[in-house]
Amino acid sequence: GDDVEATSNLGQVADFAVKLARAGIRHASRLSTRGPMIEVQGGPVKLTQVVLNLVVNAAHALDGVQRKGQIEVAWSESEKPGEVILLVRDNGCGMSPEVQEKAFEPFFTTKQKTQGTGLGLSICRELVRAMGGEISLTSVEGEGTTVQVILKKA
Repeated sequence: GDDVEATSNLGQVADFAVKLARAGIRHASRLSTRGPMIEVQGGPVKLTQVVLNLVVNAAHALDGVQRKGQIEVAWSESEKPGEVILLVRDNGCGMSPEVQEKAFEPFFTTKQKTQGTGLGLSICRELVRAMGGEISLTSVEGEGTTVQVILKKA
């Protein structure tokens, strides 16, 4: 595992996680990354797991959506000094307010049994908090979801 003091280059990690995710994502979906090379607190293994989880979740949200699926992973320095904001956006099915409230609870899932355990977001939250960060999401039913991760700059 990563040690507590570990740092990662968010640009490299995001690009790597997206490469890993691409293999399992339908070709109809456009997957893009943009952001500066920037060092953040948190080891590369854990950070890759977070980004990968979020991209895979976004891909699941595109299943069955008629329009061309788009997933964007974007990051930048926050207006708050020492913070970096990572966004994972999709134009998938979105979530109802009820689902949004439960989204980070362990074992809560809207997916079929074969698609996942419902641990994705709760694991992301644990990992992000362990790195000293925060995670939240906003979603509009029928339009898509944006997950925001706030990380500490290294």
